[in-house]
Amino acid sequence: MEGVFLNNRINVIPRPLIINDLSGIFVLSNSTIIIATVGCENELALFKNSLKGDFDFEFSDKTDSISVIKLILNDNRIKNESYHLNVDVNKIEIIGWSTAGIFYGLQTLRQLINNKDNLTIPCVHIEDQPRFQWRAFMLDVARHFQNISTIKQLLDEMSLLKMNRFHWHLTDDQGWRIEIKKYPKLTEIGSKRSCTQSRWKSMNYDYTIHEGYYTQEEIKEIIQYANERHIQIVPEIEMPGHASAAIASYPSLGCNPQQQINVPGAFGVHYEVFNVANPQTIEFLENVLDEVIDLFSTSDVIHIGGDEVKYDQWKSSVEITKFICEHNLQSPADLQIWFTNKISNLLNGKHRRMMGWNEITGGNKLHRYTSELDILTKEKLAQNTIVHFWKGNL
Repeated sequence: MEGVFLNNRINVIPRPLIINDLSGIFVLSNSTIIIATVGCENELALFKNSLKGDFDFEFSDKTDSISVIKLILNDNRIKNESYHLNVDVNKIEIIGWSTAGIFYGLQTLRQLINNKDNLTIPCVHIEDQPRFQWRAFMLDVARHFQNISTIKQLLDEMSLLKMNRFHWHLTDDQGWRIEIKKYPKLTEIGSKRSCTQSRWKSMNYDYTIHEGYYTQEEIKEIIQYANERHIQIVPEIEMPGHASAAIASYPSLGCNPQQQINVPGAFGVHYEVFNVANPQTIEFLENVLDEVIDLFSTSDVIHIGGDEVKYDQWKSSVEITKFICEHNLQSPADLQIWFTNKISNLLNGKHRRMMGWNEITGGNKLHRYTSELDILTKEKLAQNTIVHFWKGNL
């Protein structure tokens, strides 16, 4: 862990930019008080709850004490996530240039508490700010559903590490996990599967029913919990591939509307994709995104997946091949870019920015099941799109 810990006294992850180790310790005692400038009430309450839960420690309710922690919100027009932390034997000051800065200073202070039995904090001067604007963790709940308490625990761990984006992978072939009120079958059918592959490429299956989804009220609860910890949620709704759970719920969305499929228990890349030439499919996706946008009102980025689209169904569909010709498109990849730009324009119109996996750029042969003819493109991806690389390169 070289480069992370300064010494046995100063253990902070991620390592702050400037650390000056000083002599002495600050002792948290029953006479210690904590005070904050106006605007830091949320950060103050979370820190108090953290110390109560982790150490059964409560601050004194006195108004004055020789042992004091001060949270100072710098009234500066430049709002960023930086903070200064000063610890001496009788006083701790955290100066933040925003409430996020105050919060991150408190997370550093929390990590500096070395001894659960004897609550001491090493004297130190720290100046810190994030090296990266986007500090994300992705959780795939489509393949393996996780309950609300687990997600809250994860958000707590993220906040301790000063991470600020929770990428919530809510839909995939193996499950649809978000309540969409206009389309109840998405959770009535799409949130359940009869079996689960035991591991990647295994022929063994667990035939226990795997199910679960989040109601919109539960999602609002998670959003509030994340916002309080300065974490923005990036919801991911997969399209046009990884769509088996949605098509199992509403077969008319797929390329073979007469065929009823089940939510698959196997992992990997599946055959089913949305029929993007069908106006009713586009309407469905627009309605889903409308509910997602309304629900995630504090999220400025919506992830649409876009990865691992097997073009077999599109190539064998008379409707889609006709659509490609009528729109002067060159290939299935061109059609995907056309579709992606349509969704991007929709999101832009609602003041959201679209994010997608790097297959949405088109023109790259990232997968062995894709032919050279499949990836011929003339369409250009919308410039406002955020491309999320997971495989290959530029």
